[in-house]
Amino acid sequence: MVRSDVSSRKYLRFGLIAAAPFFLFNPDYAVLDFIPDLAGYVFLILALSKMRDISSKLAEAFSGFCRLALVSGLRLVLSVAQFAMFNEAERPTMRLVLAFSFAVAELIFIFPAWKALSEGLSFLIQTSPDEVPGSSRTLKALAASPVFFTVKAVLTVLPEAAVLSSQRYDDASFDWSPFTGLFRGMSMFVVLIVGLIWLTVTEVRLVRLCRAGGFFDMCRGRYDSEVLTKPNLFTRRRIRAVLVMFCACAFLTTDLYLDGVNYLPDFLCAAMFAVTFVFLRRYSGFWKHGLFASAGCAVFSAVGWLGSNSFHERYTDILVQRDPAAWAAFWKFYPANAVGALLLAACAVFAGFCLRDLINGHCGYVSDMLGAEHKQNKLDDIRKYLYSRLNAAAALGIASALADAVYDYMMTLYGSFLSEIWLTVCFVLSILFGAFSVRACMAVRDEVEARYMLE
Repeated sequence: MVRSDVSSRKYLRFGLIAAAPFFLFNPDYAVLDFIPDLAGYVFLILALSKMRDISSKLAEAFSGFCRLALVSGLRLVLSVAQFAMFNEAERPTMRLVLAFSFAVAELIFIFPAWKALSEGLSFLIQTSPDEVPGSSRTLKALAASPVFFTVKAVLTVLPEAAVLSSQRYDDASFDWSPFTGLFRGMSMFVVLIVGLIWLTVTEVRLVRLCRAGGFFDMCRGRYDSEVLTKPNLFTRRRIRAVLVMFCACAFLTTDLYLDGVNYLPDFLCAAMFAVTFVFLRRYSGFWKHGLFASAGCAVFSAVGWLGSNSFHERYTDILVQRDPAAWAAFWKFYPANAVGALLLAACAVFAGFCLRDLINGHCGYVSDMLGAEHKQNKLDDIRKYLYSRLNAAAALGIASALADAVYDYMMTLYGSFLSEIWLTVCFVLSILFGAFSVRACMAVRDEVEARYMLE
């Protein structure tokens, strides 16, 4: 079993770490990252996905890089969304706000993550029976990596600060904002030079570390003896991943409308539901029904979204009840949007069924010292508690989807009090669906941990 397991490959995936620096060394243009750092953090996460199980410090580094991946992903989304969210006059100030905010967020996580990576590898190297050539220099290069990221963050933000000089109340101060492009070019040049130095040093050290066969033989031996002998560790981890994906689905039901365009369309949520149902196939037979519903939701919501965008290029919502041409154009896309929303409600229902099956199979610890009747009563109480939280989340998901189904039509009823508050109603229901989903999933996670705490 040990040697045939895919987890026993030579480098335990750690060799993927050598690819990460190629996505992290490049300079940023304001908030735009042409070679996304997200890809670099994904490689770091994959490289530590197995090694973290034999070192608590590497587990800390893994968590830190996961947080950095989330920050980098959000930055990637907002760097594109800013062009739709802000006009030409607002963009320079918002670029400064976004660049500063993301620089601070990244530095908060970068220092502990790289420190934990260095300390975790240091501990494993010290316990290795074979000497690892150049290990001290490798650890120093990793420990010094936050210095490069600090330089990169500071020099990314500074050029954007020139916009502050344009907000003046007299002619005594000089306006530096017209030179922002020049400042960006100079900063990017400096970051590129420092980044190439960091890339070269770090890459050489990591490649040498990956050639230390004895070191990885030791790591593989520890992984085989300490991790593969605990199969429930992977069960708990898969269930946690499924619960996180379900929470992501819940929050993706939130719509973001700007000038009649939904920048968070339902087909994104449907795609996330599809992935979640695929991961739920181990735990419930309802995953096929959910996958079918999510596929239908993706198709109908995509058709409705494209039709809605085309409609709003020619008409406004207020014309639907007044202009026959607008009325006809409206009914060409609205049914698809409504059907997509109803299928999204079906996704929430099937996800609830899948999670109920997961609860029945993997939740709740009951001592074997109890009698059969008391044990069953205890399990029934645990499941009833989890069902109540799950049902509340599912009910809010259905309500959110139904509100979304009639949203487009409500927006055409100008002068109606209900139409004026409907967007707020939809938003609040989506946020409540997300919040109650997190609440339910945290309860399920705790019971899963309790179920396998002694195994």
